[in-house]
Amino acid sequence: MKRRIIHLKEGEFLREVFPKMQIVLHGTASSSGKYIGDWWNLQKGAIATAFAVEKNGELIELFPACYWAYHTGNGSAFDARNIGIEIVNEGYLRENRGKFTWDNGSNWVEYKGEVFDYGKEWRGFRYFASFTMEQYETTAKLCADLCGYFNIKSEVLDDFEFSTSYLSYKGIVKHCNLYSGKLDVTPAFDHKIFSTLLKKYL
Repeated sequence: MKRRIIHLKEGEFLREVFPKMQIVLHGTASSSGKYIGDWWNLQKGAIATAFAVEKNGELIELFPACYWAYHTGNGSAFDARNIGIEIVNEGYLRENRGKFTWDNGSNWVEYKGEVFDYGKEWRGFRYFASFTMEQYETTAKLCADLCGYFNIKSEVLDDFEFSTSYLSYKGIVKHCNLYSGKLDVTPAFDHKIFSTLLKKYL
């Protein structure tokens, strides 16, 4: 996988090393990761993830995974012991007469990619932007490497519900599992595809 290193400014992540017990998958709510480093640098207070995965599968390293930053909303005692990965994805969609829009943070804009229909509403939405096979491949390879290096269990939490019990889950979870108000990653994320690839690369 292609890897690009764009380390954040000093102070935008914390150079403290703790044992890791968990990997947390996030969604960017954007169509590109081109400016993700600039975005995190603007969020004063060491708010960031260690990695981002572009739609074409390119991996962006934002700081070394042995360090940490705030990224789940659950405080330092939790975030210092996990590794955050952002996956570029527009997230939840609105449908109107067969056309879809996504929330870019300031407006709802046209979405032209593949649409995942969950078949029912989840946290207020039924339709979501699909993830690419290149993203599944890169995320699985990265998680396999991180699990091996940091001795993190390769168990994948395969639901999209929130529970405070998941804060102690040892393995791979999603932001929506850890924070009731978050929708990333959405039900468009296919656990079966990801888990199959993860086993392949372990």
